[in-house]
Amino acid sequence: MADKELTFEEAYEKLEACSEGASKEGMTLEETIRALEEGVKYYKLCIQLLDNAEQRIIRIEKDA
Repeated sequence: MADKELTFEEAYEKLEACSEGASKEGMTLEETIRALEEGVKYYKLCIQLLDNAEQRIIRIEKDA
């Protein structure tokens, strides 16, 4: 990950890029595996960011 925290949108874009990269023709097995590993990292980050957003929404609803 970069020096700054990624937003959900940025992480999702990177996840999509990894997915597209992993399915490109002509990639070596090692390149495909690296793209998949990176994609999993961004998938987990997206899930974490969505969970955090859900918790914030729950807190807002409780306070309302």
